[in-house]
Amino acid sequence: MLKYNNSHTNRTKMRSILVIGWWQNICHAMLGRVGNMWKDSYATGVDEIDKQHKSLCHAVQKLLTIIEGDNPEASKQECIDTILFLKDYAIKHFVSEELYMTSINFPELEKHRLMHNALGHTVGIFEKKMVDEDFSVTSIKEFAGFVMAWLAYHMAEEDQKFVNYTGDDKNVIESGAHLACLTLVACGVLVNMAHLETQEVYNELAPADADSVCIVLKQLRDGGYQVAFSFSAEAALGLFEALSLMRLNKVNELAYATLSEIASTINNRALSMLMSTQGQGGVVAQPQVQVFKEGQIPDNSDWVYIKTNVGRIGISLK
Repeated sequence: MLKYNNSHTNRTKMRSILVIGWWQNICHAMLGRVGNMWKDSYATGVDEIDKQHKSLCHAVQKLLTIIEGDNPEASKQECIDTILFLKDYAIKHFVSEELYMTSINFPELEKHRLMHNALGHTVGIFEKKMVDEDFSVTSIKEFAGFVMAWLAYHMAEEDQKFVNYTGDDKNVIESGAHLACLTLVACGVLVNMAHLETQEVYNELAPADADSVCIVLKQLRDGGYQVAFSFSAEAALGLFEALSLMRLNKVNELAYATLSEIASTINNRALSMLMSTQGQGGVVAQPQVQVFKEGQIPDNSDWVYIKTNVGRIGISLK
């Protein structure tokens, strides 16, 4: 990972974001002493941005701790306060990131800004649902699972680009094979975002395991297709624990939301790469997401499985 060792260069590049660093300390009184989903591999080498990322991780972890506690209903106001803090702090953090990228003339600034804007739109949808349901435990779990997965991927993959960017536009996909691209991207996401060990990749002509959670994405645009992701119960719980440092007794709404966001992230990243190899630009259309809980297995029968240290994860395309 690129580190900024030249003090003069570092000061020059950091000057544009230091002007709003004063609000960094606001978080400490609110976040309290909770577990931390932060991983050293998320570091960008830019001190101010890393501090803000750590604060966001603390806030997400606090929300997870409350919602999975003994009496989440009694802690509803604390959940609401944490959600409002997360929303406000994230907006200010995005300003910091975009100012920094502007200061170094990062060529993918507009694409990165679109991701930030898309998150704001999605959070607004979650917020409306939480308000409409009087901040039910289920609606808060769905929001928490989504934001945890989104933040982990964004720090592990997208934010590393403005640190490691060298000016080279290298395509890592030689073939246009969609399933191969999905598999490659999935392996990368699992390793970089959750630090899982990918032990084996293989094909299997059989339905997904009966205890699997399946996420089916239906893409009506970009040629139209359906991709299914299956997570064995062991893999679903292990992946959630690797991201949140929290152990669930069973797969619940929090895990479903997390897995849905991970599946969507892999799908969107793979499609963007394929479009790039074909000389196409633009924003990937968001697919329709359907969750098949344990025992509700889609009829896909041709799977590519990624065996990890926490269980196996399958991908099927049709």
